[in-house]
Amino acid sequence: MLFGTIVGSLADKQGRRRACVTYCITYILSCITKHSPQYKILMVGRVLGGIATSLLFSAFESWLVAEHNKVSRRFL
Repeated sequence: MLFGTIVGSLADKQGRRRACVTYCITYILSCITKHSPQYKILMVGRVLGGIATSLLFSAFESWLVAEHNKVSRRFL
């Protein structure tokens, strides 16, 4: 909830491709933490999972829209 509001704008500023790669890395780290028996590491994993979800629903969509706009301008 906290990260979702700013992730979309950060994806546009830092680059959509970089945001998509960041999603993959963040999600991998989130999955790795699920194998730990320590509570603090599990909580870090939950935060990383939330960030990854925010990136998933903003970075790929903004990349798709930007690519669509590029193609649309060529045909006009």
